[in-house]
Amino acid sequence: MEKMTSVNRTRQVLWGSLAMLAARVFGMLGGFLVIGILTRQLSSEGFALWSVLGSLAFFASAFDVGLGQGLRNRLASLSAEQGEDSEQEQKKQFFSTFWFLSGISAVLLVIFLVVGSVLPWTSLLNTGNHFSETAVRDSVFVIAVLSLANIVFSIASNALFAYQQAQLKAVMDAVQVVFNIVLVYLATRTGNVFTVIHVYYLVPALLAALTFVVFLVWKKWSMQYIGLKTAVQNIRGILGSSLQFWLMSLFAIVLFNMDPALLSAAGAFDQVDEFSIVQKVFLLLIGVHFAVMTPMWSAYTQAQAQKDWTWIRSSLKKSLVITGGLYVVGGTFFMLIYRWLIHWWTGMSITDSVFVLLMLLWSAVYAFINCFSVLLNGLGIVRVQVIMMTISVGLHLLLCTYGTWLWGMRGFMVGAIVSILPMLVSNFIQVTMLLRNRRFP
Repeated sequence: MEKMTSVNRTRQVLWGSLAMLAARVFGMLGGFLVIGILTRQLSSEGFALWSVLGSLAFFASAFDVGLGQGLRNRLASLSAEQGEDSEQEQKKQFFSTFWFLSGISAVLLVIFLVVGSVLPWTSLLNTGNHFSETAVRDSVFVIAVLSLANIVFSIASNALFAYQQAQLKAVMDAVQVVFNIVLVYLATRTGNVFTVIHVYYLVPALLAALTFVVFLVWKKWSMQYIGLKTAVQNIRGILGSSLQFWLMSLFAIVLFNMDPALLSAAGAFDQVDEFSIVQKVFLLLIGVHFAVMTPMWSAYTQAQAQKDWTWIRSSLKKSLVITGGLYVVGGTFFMLIYRWLIHWWTGMSITDSVFVLLMLLWSAVYAFINCFSVLLNGLGIVRVQVIMMTISVGLHLLLCTYGTWLWGMRGFMVGAIVSILPMLVSNFIQVTMLLRNRRFP
């Protein structure tokens, strides 16, 4: 393998970012269309249930124990080396992770089926008497199965990013958008909210499996069984950082993806549909930002392996400028048109400008945290992030719940913003010290 230069690395990041941006914009349009279909075809209670169960699906997706991110860093580091030995090591690491995650998913599924069968799901989700206990429980089980299958096959997506193949990942994302639109629309024609929910989460699982196959074809790898001893050795090599990435994933889900469920638990189930619509708009904006940032993660890892500190510093500055521009332009534009846009999109009328402005501020803080976090993650500097996220999760649960009681959705967003500020400050201090002293691990 030819050594990666700064120019080549920048070129790969640029093309990867553009490809992911195009895919994300296409995904945004598809997401707008799908949610518009759902809000018009489902009842208010049905859409709220879809939003709450979606929060649980995000939570289930974190049970890869962080091995996907750990594998990504390991493959990116190995790919900076040359020779057949490195290629074989990459292959062993990939399939060791695949078989290990297959075992974890099987065990988790059995545990969940046993424990979940006795939990009062309608009470836990605070859905009242809108849906039967059996229907909600069965739907949770289906989502669990699909999410766990997604865990196993999604390592291929991490591997594609490790090899700076964001363009190929972007193509697969676009295919998923098309399938999602078509199948969700067909599911809504049945008039059954649970069929719609199941189909919505079936598509990502199927596309994850397809991406896995595409990755193997691209690498010209065939399926390989790894012995238990070798697999355990390879997993141990990435387990430390993987567990820290896992904790970060769990905390990130609580902080950024479980808000509809938390709002419902705070006694505001009747506001979940309106809250969810506005949040999904800003999550799309965050998604555009993260699409641009994603290829930089593995590029930072490769730059670290080659001691290219100048490139790391320059790339971080560019990412901060892009983020600021995105939120100044995109945020201002959205604040001007959000009432018309949401009404046209969903048929709902949202007039609380203070709530929408707070949501914009929340997403902007999240985006700047992301800029620093992608660098720290790429360099494997995770421990302090885990500690700060632990603090932020505790603050989030406490302040958002109390804020909802005091001020409804506005209070929830004030709590959400305050709870993630410690992460922003901590990440900024860590990165500033690293770049000033050039003390990379």
